[in-house]
Amino acid sequence: MSVASIYLAYDDSALTTYANAGLLRRAQKDVAANKIELIAGDDSINSAEQIILDSDGQTVILPSSGLTNASCNCSSVSACKHILASVLYLQSLAESAKGQDTDIESHQATSSIESNKTVKQKIDSENKVPKVNDDSLNKANSSKNTTNTSNATNTTNATNTTNATNATNATNTTNATVKTAVAEVLTFSLDDLQKFAKTIPKAKRLKAMLMAAHYLENFDKVDSSDSANNSDKLQANVIDETQSLRIHLPHQNEEIRYILGAGFAGMLSKIERDVDSYHWLALIAVQRLYGSEEGIAKIRQWLAEQLSNTSSTASVSLDTLSALTKIVLDDIAFDVEQILYQGLSQLEHFSANRMHLANTLARSQHLPRLAMQLRQLSGQMHDFIKGDNHIDERQLLVSLAELSAYLYQLQHSDATQLPKLRGKLRHTYDTDDNRADLSLLPLGARWWLSQAKARGLTLYFYEPNEDQIIEFTQARAQAQDLNFNKQTAWYNAVWLSTAQNLMNQFSTLANPRFNDHGGLAVTGSKVRDHSSLNDDFAGYLNSVKKLAVDDWQHLQQRWLQQLMDNGTVNEIVVLNPAKIGSLQVDEIEQCVWWPLADQNNNQVRLRVNWNANEQQSIDTVDKLERIDSYLIQMIVAQVSMIENTIELTPISLILSDHLFHLDYSRVPTKKNTLKALLTGQISKLMSKKRRLVEVESTKVLTLSQLICEPILSVLDSLSASGRLQPTEMQIKQLRQQHRLAQDAGLSLLAANIECFYKRRVEANDILQLTYLCKILLLLEAELPLSFS
Repeated sequence: MSVASIYLAYDDSALTTYANAGLLRRAQKDVAANKIELIAGDDSINSAEQIILDSDGQTVILPSSGLTNASCNCSSVSACKHILASVLYLQSLAESAKGQDTDIESHQATSSIESNKTVKQKIDSENKVPKVNDDSLNKANSSKNTTNTSNATNTTNATNTTNATNATNATNTTNATVKTAVAEVLTFSLDDLQKFAKTIPKAKRLKAMLMAAHYLENFDKVDSSDSANNSDKLQANVIDETQSLRIHLPHQNEEIRYILGAGFAGMLSKIERDVDSYHWLALIAVQRLYGSEEGIAKIRQWLAEQLSNTSSTASVSLDTLSALTKIVLDDIAFDVEQILYQGLSQLEHFSANRMHLANTLARSQHLPRLAMQLRQLSGQMHDFIKGDNHIDERQLLVSLAELSAYLYQLQHSDATQLPKLRGKLRHTYDTDDNRADLSLLPLGARWWLSQAKARGLTLYFYEPNEDQIIEFTQARAQAQDLNFNKQTAWYNAVWLSTAQNLMNQFSTLANPRFNDHGGLAVTGSKVRDHSSLNDDFAGYLNSVKKLAVDDWQHLQQRWLQQLMDNGTVNEIVVLNPAKIGSLQVDEIEQCVWWPLADQNNNQVRLRVNWNANEQQSIDTVDKLERIDSYLIQMIVAQVSMIENTIELTPISLILSDHLFHLDYSRVPTKKNTLKALLTGQISKLMSKKRRLVEVESTKVLTLSQLICEPILSVLDSLSASGRLQPTEMQIKQLRQQHRLAQDAGLSLLAANIECFYKRRVEANDILQLTYLCKILLLLEAELPLSFS
């Protein structure tokens, strides 16, 4: 392609991507004012290397490598109006030349018609001969016929030659115009893509290959029944404009332009960081959408080999961060700040998709805890975008602040802190093969539904040799495996057994394997020996009592330590109460409380959410009410953190003679209609509610809530809009909280509040202050405990 033809592919949209709309308008005015001219004359347009122009007194060089390498001797360090005007001038010359060609062809056609008329008139005049005798006339006619035949033959041959020439020229013209941007990208071989990748710095190149591998891996994973929900997460969108391509990656908001003839180096976008990486990934996306399966298979194999060689040759050091890991952490921190600048109320799918991609990158860098946080954040963002009422801007802001604080801890950790901050790494199968068999004692089974509509069954076991609780989960995402439900999961095959059998027997698990989350893996293991709990239930009780907690002060100490270490609580606890109270209805909280007392008469309350529309919650409350409390020896409960409140939910009851699973076991009872059962149950529970409601109504705000809640309200407003500078009313509110924080001796909080009205507010300021408020609220977190 000639240099001029390359610049004809830049439309106004591409030029705006290169610079901005304002510069483009100024360049158009310069062209209209005739301020651009070719320095070397018209022949420079046909130059194979570059075109040199004078643009408003400045020298502009347009090389064959495309607009990104164009130069101008003006003072601008990036795009300028002189370069834009030069491109527009070239395009105007092409339009003028096209118009001239059309005029010439029209003039030639008109001249040909006039010439034919003249020739015809001349022939007619020559045919006006005087009368001669018959013999002369016959001779003349004979000679004329011979001449006309010869002329007709010559005319036919000339016509055929012209037609053939025209057909050849048309074919050549067609072949010349068949070249499109898509066709050019598809001509890039694996060697070409490798050469392009080598132009990217090594650490960023590895990140680009990880993104490409993730994209190709997930391209075909869109379930047909759920394609409408997931297609935007997994697929790129390419708009073919013949001479250019407009590419939208699923985890990048900015459009990427590929220009015909400009190649990889001439690609355009407004991406601020790792632009070469995303441009290279855009080429992979086009190849995947339009290329052959054979070519994609070669790319997959090359990516797998490169990533495998990188992970095998570079020894993984758990006490240091690699260069690639540091880049990944910087990118995630940058994305978090950009979400705030965008505004949480204007959150878009691409931001959630970037968090989903970052989760994959974190796992590849042996950061499972970070990967878990990113998965949860991505899910929250998608739920918020879909309009889920359970997710609001406050929760997103707190999650972003926690993620930002954790990234800071990772980046500034030393060799002793980093291994713990990484989280629990996945056990390799080689390591698992060397593990001893596990003795599993069942604790409970829980059927659950997540906010993202995923569903699953989690089994909890006690391993007495290592004195720890181990879990196993089988789950399905939304709209996947519609036959997977509460009952089928209970009877599914697990390690050559079933979940029902595992929850009612002693089991020895051979070849134990673990997944990314530290739980037991679905495959690779099998139950070697088993025996029923009924054969030795007294021995089972004695074993589990070693794990049980009978002093609620120990619970308080454990939870506070976990809050300080991780900022949350999520575990399974076995309670051994001295006294068991009756169920109490709380109309305000829409739940049922179940109080338990220890030997010191301290109380802990278990919560069962009451939802009349869910049969599961009705059944759970009914089972708890109809089981005699004197039969209950211990209670297995799940501990979770809801905002600033710790909640306990019962999972199973360890009775004197068997294990009772609230989601699956049945209480023998006479047949009653559901209506009669609910009427009696509700009446019985409502009679006990008054005392608890009166206690809840006297609850007062803690000091942390008095200080932090007004601050968080201001931060909610700033982060939701994306306009991070507070108004006068918000500054007045922050000044008041600043004085209150100083009076309470919270100097660190006061200093962070003060910066909001003394200098320009940055995204990091909001994240830091939000995290400080979160920590202060955790210091006075509401525990389900009351001490005598």
